[in-house]
Amino acid sequence: MKVLIVDDVPANRRLLRAILEEGGHSAIEATDGVEALASLAKIGPDAIISDILMPRMDGYLLCYEIRNDKRFRHIPFIIYTATFTSASNATLGSEVGADLFLIKPLPGQEILDALQKFAGYKAYERATVVIPDNHRVLKEYSQAFVEKLEKKCLELELSKTQLTALNKELEHHLRCAAN
Repeated sequence: MKVLIVDDVPANRRLLRAILEEGGHSAIEATDGVEALASLAKIGPDAIISDILMPRMDGYLLCYEIRNDKRFRHIPFIIYTATFTSASNATLGSEVGADLFLIKPLPGQEILDALQKFAGYKAYERATVVIPDNHRVLKEYSQAFVEKLEKKCLELELSKTQLTALNKELEHHLRCAAN
Protein backbone atom coordinates (compact mmCIF):
# COMPACT_ATOMS: atom_id res chain seq x y z
CA MET A 1 0.00 0.00 0.00
CA LYS A 2 1.03 3.58 -0.60
CA VAL A 3 0.47 5.46 2.67
CA LEU A 4 0.39 9.21 3.20
CA ILE A 5 1.88 10.09 6.59
CA VAL A 6 0.75 13.48 7.91
CA ASP A 7 2.63 14.73 10.98
CA ASP A 8 4.45 17.97 11.78
CA VAL A 9 7.18 16.22 13.80
CA PRO A 10 9.97 14.94 11.51
CA ALA A 11 11.02 12.18 13.94
CA ASN A 12 7.45 10.84 14.05
CA ARG A 13 7.29 10.78 10.25
CA ARG A 14 10.67 9.01 9.98
CA LEU A 15 9.68 6.37 12.54
CA LEU A 16 6.33 5.69 10.90
CA ARG A 17 7.98 5.58 7.47
CA ALA A 18 10.50 3.01 8.72
CA ILE A 19 7.71 0.86 10.20
CA LEU A 20 5.67 1.02 7.00
CA GLU A 21 8.59 0.31 4.70
CA GLU A 22 9.70 -2.60 6.90
CA GLY A 23 6.15 -3.92 6.48
CA GLY A 24 6.40 -3.71 2.68
CA HIS A 25 4.48 -0.46 2.19
CA SER A 26 5.62 2.77 0.58
CA ALA A 27 5.27 6.07 2.42
CA ILE A 28 4.84 9.67 1.36
CA GLU A 29 5.11 12.46 3.92
CA ALA A 30 3.28 15.73 4.54
CA THR A 31 3.91 18.14 7.41
CA ASP A 32 0.28 19.20 7.94
CA GLY A 33 -3.20 19.01 6.51
CA VAL A 34 -2.69 21.84 4.03
CA GLU A 35 0.31 20.10 2.48
CA ALA A 36 -1.52 16.77 2.49
CA LEU A 37 -4.58 18.17 0.70
CA ALA A 38 -2.43 19.95 -1.86
CA SER A 39 -0.64 16.74 -2.79
CA LEU A 40 -3.46 14.17 -2.57
CA ALA A 41 -4.31 14.10 -6.27
CA LYS A 42 -0.65 13.71 -7.27
CA ILE A 43 0.12 11.08 -4.63
CA GLY A 44 -2.95 8.86 -4.94
CA PRO A 45 -2.45 7.16 -1.56
CA ASP A 46 -4.17 3.92 -0.59
CA ALA A 47 -4.45 5.09 3.05
CA ILE A 48 -3.69 8.08 5.26
CA ILE A 49 -2.20 8.04 8.75
CA SER A 50 -2.44 11.46 10.37
CA ASP A 51 -1.59 13.15 13.62
CA ILE A 52 -4.17 15.57 15.02
CA LEU A 53 -2.28 18.54 16.44
CA MET A 54 -0.49 20.26 13.54
CA PRO A 55 -0.07 23.83 12.33
CA ARG A 56 -2.18 25.33 9.53
CA MET A 57 -4.63 22.39 9.34
CA ASP A 58 -5.05 19.73 12.00
CA GLY A 59 -5.90 16.08 11.51
CA TYR A 60 -9.59 16.45 12.37
CA LEU A 61 -10.12 19.11 9.72
CA LEU A 62 -8.02 17.18 7.20
CA CYS A 63 -10.17 14.10 7.71
CA TYR A 64 -13.35 16.16 7.45
CA GLU A 65 -12.15 17.76 4.19
CA ILE A 66 -11.20 14.39 2.70
CA ARG A 67 -14.55 12.85 3.61
CA ASN A 68 -16.34 15.73 1.90
CA ASP A 69 -14.40 15.48 -1.37
CA LYS A 70 -15.77 12.88 -3.80
CA ARG A 71 -12.30 12.29 -5.23
CA PHE A 72 -10.77 11.25 -1.90
CA ARG A 73 -13.51 10.08 0.47
CA HIS A 74 -12.79 6.43 -0.37
CA ILE A 75 -9.28 6.63 1.18
CA PRO A 76 -9.05 4.93 4.58
CA PHE A 77 -8.10 7.48 7.25
CA ILE A 78 -6.31 6.52 10.46
CA ILE A 79 -5.74 9.05 13.24
CA TYR A 80 -2.53 8.37 15.15
CA THR A 81 -2.11 10.76 18.06
CA ALA A 82 -0.25 11.23 21.33
CA THR A 83 -2.00 14.46 22.25
CA PHE A 84 -5.73 13.88 21.99
CA THR A 85 -6.14 10.47 23.60
CA SER A 86 -9.49 10.48 25.42
CA ALA A 87 -12.63 8.59 24.45
CA SER A 88 -14.29 11.88 23.47
CA ASN A 89 -11.36 12.60 21.14
CA ALA A 90 -11.84 9.19 19.51
CA THR A 91 -15.57 9.90 19.16
CA LEU A 92 -14.81 13.24 17.54
CA GLY A 93 -12.40 11.47 15.17
CA SER A 94 -15.15 9.08 14.17
CA GLU A 95 -17.60 11.94 13.70
CA VAL A 96 -15.30 13.71 11.25
CA GLY A 97 -14.86 10.47 9.31
CA ALA A 98 -11.80 8.66 10.68
CA ASP A 99 -11.84 4.90 10.25
CA LEU A 100 -9.48 4.14 13.12
CA PHE A 101 -8.19 6.07 16.12
CA LEU A 102 -4.79 4.92 17.39
CA ILE A 103 -2.83 6.28 20.34
CA LYS A 104 0.95 6.79 20.09
CA PRO A 105 3.20 5.03 20.64
CA LEU A 106 2.22 1.63 19.28
CA PRO A 107 4.44 -1.31 18.39
CA GLY A 108 5.14 -1.35 14.68
CA GLN A 109 3.25 -4.59 14.16
CA GLU A 110 0.06 -3.09 15.61
CA ILE A 111 0.29 -0.20 13.14
CA LEU A 112 0.82 -2.64 10.27
CA ASP A 113 -2.10 -4.79 11.48
CA ALA A 114 -4.35 -1.72 11.64
CA LEU A 115 -3.36 -0.73 8.12
CA GLN A 116 -3.89 -4.28 6.87
CA LYS A 117 -7.60 -3.95 7.69
CA PHE A 118 -7.87 -1.70 4.63
CA ALA A 119 -5.77 -3.71 2.16
CA GLY A 120 -7.66 -4.13 -1.09
CA TYR A 121 -10.34 -1.56 -0.23
CA LYS A 122 -10.29 0.16 -3.63
CA ALA A 123 -14.08 0.34 -3.56
CA TYR A 124 -14.12 1.60 0.01
CA GLU A 125 -16.62 4.44 0.15
CA ARG A 126 -17.57 6.80 2.94
CA ALA A 127 -20.50 9.14 2.82
CA THR A 128 -20.14 12.88 3.09
CA VAL A 129 -19.58 13.78 6.73
CA VAL A 130 -22.18 16.04 8.25
CA ILE A 131 -21.49 17.20 11.76
CA PRO A 132 -24.90 17.87 13.29
CA ASP A 133 -23.67 20.06 16.12
CA ASN A 134 -20.61 22.03 15.04
CA HIS A 135 -20.61 24.00 18.28
CA ARG A 136 -20.35 20.85 20.40
CA VAL A 137 -17.54 19.50 18.23
CA LEU A 138 -15.64 22.79 18.43
CA LYS A 139 -16.22 22.96 22.17
CA GLU A 140 -14.85 19.42 22.69
CA TYR A 141 -11.85 20.12 20.50
CA SER A 142 -11.16 23.44 22.20
CA GLN A 143 -11.53 21.87 25.63
CA ALA A 144 -9.04 19.12 24.80
CA PHE A 145 -6.64 21.67 23.34
CA VAL A 146 -6.88 23.91 26.43
CA GLU A 147 -6.32 20.92 28.74
CA LYS A 148 -3.20 20.00 26.78
CA LEU A 149 -1.91 23.58 26.92
CA GLU A 150 -2.58 23.80 30.65
CA LYS A 151 -0.65 20.56 31.21
CA LYS A 152 2.29 21.88 29.18
CA CYS A 153 2.21 25.18 31.11
CA LEU A 154 2.36 23.29 34.41
CA GLU A 155 5.29 21.24 33.11
CA LEU A 156 7.08 24.42 32.04
CA GLU A 157 6.46 26.07 35.41
CA LEU A 158 7.89 23.04 37.20
CA SER A 159 10.92 23.06 34.92
CA LYS A 160 11.40 26.78 35.53
CA THR A 161 11.23 26.27 39.30
CA GLN A 162 13.75 23.44 39.11
CA LEU A 163 16.12 25.47 36.93
CA THR A 164 15.88 28.47 39.26
CA ALA A 165 16.76 26.26 42.24
CA LEU A 166 19.67 24.69 40.35
CA ASN A 167 20.88 28.13 39.30
CA LYS A 168 20.84 29.37 42.92
CA GLU A 169 22.70 26.26 44.03
CA LEU A 170 25.30 26.76 41.31
CA GLU A 171 25.76 30.41 42.26
CA HIS A 172 26.23 29.37 45.88
CA HIS A 173 28.88 26.79 44.91
CA LEU A 174 30.67 29.35 42.71
CA ARG A 175 30.73 31.90 45.55
CA CYS A 176 32.08 29.28 47.92
CA ALA A 177 34.75 28.27 45.42
CA ALA A 178 35.71 31.90 44.80
CA ASN A 179 36.12 32.52 48.53
